[in-house]
Amino acid sequence: MRRVLVIEHAEDGGIGHFGPWLRDGGAEPVTVRPYRGEPLPGLAGYDGLIVLGGAMGALDDDVAPWLPGVRDLLATAVRTGLPTLGICLGAQLLAASCDGRVARATGVPGAEPEIGVREVAVDAAGDPLLGALPAVIPATQWHYDLVTRTPPGAVTLARTPACPHQAYRVGDRAWGVQFHPEVLRTDLDSWNRSGAGSLTECGTTPEAVLAEYDARFTEITDAAETIAHAFAKIVTS
Repeated sequence: MRRVLVIEHAEDGGIGHFGPWLRDGGAEPVTVRPYRGEPLPGLAGYDGLIVLGGAMGALDDDVAPWLPGVRDLLATAVRTGLPTLGICLGAQLLAASCDGRVARATGVPGAEPEIGVREVAVDAAGDPLLGALPAVIPATQWHYDLVTRTPPGAVTLARTPACPHQAYRVGDRAWGVQFHPEVLRTDLDSWNRSGAGSLTECGTTPEAVLAEYDARFTEITDAAETIAHAFAKIVTS
């Protein structure tokens, strides 16, 4: 069994659905929780890296003082070719660590926060992680920031009208996805409760978010499982 280092940023932001799917593919997630005071390890002894989401911004080092260490891990992983996946905040951290740019969506012309299920257009033929996905997938979104410039040489693999870099690849074996393929309904419900005040500004409600997720659960998780199994294959190959 290969070992994948997982960086978790919040109690309700765990590996979720990805855990069993990774194990099915021969990759064991090993979660580190720096928000609890757990130190970030080095990458020696790990065969992959996953950085999860969180409510803070990619450069909010004053809020989350472990973020510089996470960005260093991501930069090292890209440099050394370690299979890497950044999810939501993780995708933003990946961009920030490799000379990309991240900004608040409300300050970017044509962009906007995305909350709930959105249709994501995928253009990833031949890509080892996303190449098996259909041309359009429903995906769970929860972000107020977004990647406005991908790292030099990166390839954009998926987009929505409000977020042109929904997924991208840096080098050969590092990916960022802005959507949440891993999220459990219980975590989504927790995000609803903590963010209920701002959902109205985004044109939705906690009830609508859960209803969208429930209505398209099979499609959402089919796509997510495809991604998780593909990442496990990359890690174990």
